[in-house]
Amino acid sequence: MKARLLVAAAIAVSVTACSGPGPNSAPGSASAPDYSRPFLHEKQTTLAGAQAAAGFPVHVPNAPLADAKTLAKVWVSPPLHQVALVFDNGKVTVMMWPAIYHNPMSFFKKSMAGINAKSQITQVNGYPMLVTFPHTDPGSPNPAWVEFDLHGVDTNIVSRTYGTAALLAIARSMT
Repeated sequence: MKARLLVAAAIAVSVTACSGPGPNSAPGSASAPDYSRPFLHEKQTTLAGAQAAAGFPVHVPNAPLADAKTLAKVWVSPPLHQVALVFDNGKVTVMMWPAIYHNPMSFFKKSMAGINAKSQITQVNGYPMLVTFPHTDPGSPNPAWVEFDLHGVDTNIVSRTYGTAALLAIARSMT
C-alpha cells in the first residue's frame, strides 16, 4: 500500500513539477496528473533505450489502443528504473518499475485499503490484477487504472479517456 501510494504521490508531484497544469485539469481545481509525462526525472528515449535503462524486459502491449503502431513516446527515469510507454496520443500510459513486493495478491489487497475509488482484484490470464474504476473517488476525479505484476515488474496501465474494460484488454495482450 505504501509503495503504491508513494509511487502515485511521486507521479502527481512530478507532473506538477514538470508540466504544470495538464489538459485534463478542471477549471479552478488543482492540476490533474498528465500521465503522458509521468516521472520527475524523466527523459524521452526509444524502446531500446528504455530496455537498457530499466534493467528488465519492457513489454509492449499488442492491443488496438496500445501497440507498436500507436506508441507515441517512451520515457525513462533512470534513477528509479521506471519506464513509461505513452500510446494513442497520450490517452493510455503503461508504466513499469521493479516490483518491491514478493506476493502481488497480498500487495494488491493491502493497496485496496488505501484507495478511495472503487476497486477490485480480478484475474486475467492467471495474473491477479488490481482494477480501479474511473470517476469513483468522491474526493477527486480518478482515472481508470490496472496494476499487475509481470514477472517481477510492477506494471500499471492508466487512462483518463478509456475505462477499465479497455485497460484490461491491453493488460491481457501483455500477459
